[in-house]
Amino acid sequence: MKKFIICCSLLCSYAFAQEYNTGLQFKDGFTAIYYSRAGAPTSSLFKTPESITRYGLLSKEKKIVLPMRYKAVMSTYEPGIYIVQDTLNKSGLYNACTSKFITAMDYYEIELFVDGLAVVKKQKEPTCSFAHRFILSIKSKTHEFLRIGISKSLSW
Repeated sequence: MKKFIICCSLLCSYAFAQEYNTGLQFKDGFTAIYYSRAGAPTSSLFKTPESITRYGLLSKEKKIVLPMRYKAVMSTYEPGIYIVQDTLNKSGLYNACTSKFITAMDYYEIELFVDGLAVVKKQKEPTCSFAHRFILSIKSKTHEFLRIGISKSLSW
């Protein structure tokens, strides 16, 4: 009987154990969470396996609002809005308050918002080319995003 109780308590403690680490706590109350594990072994004798880290978001109520399957989660400095990068290096905007993506994960890079505007790049560009950039505008209260301009193909 004692063994049964010990086994049950160990299983329960394992089941309810915290399966993530906490990272930065952002000003809007959300916290970055992550887990790391060793990657696949390498074929080289001199290389060590790289670790794999995946990120997500935790709400003030300690609920996971963004699962830990993303390569990066970055604040935009707009309340509740985050830049999320997947394992294919594509980025999108995520609204942590509604737990929904605002944009598709189609962008090579999303820069930080300044005065409600952010420059977004669709794909990697050659040096000094602006062919694949446009600007997103945010209406702060509704978190609506508008594509307000597509730059022409400019090269130096």
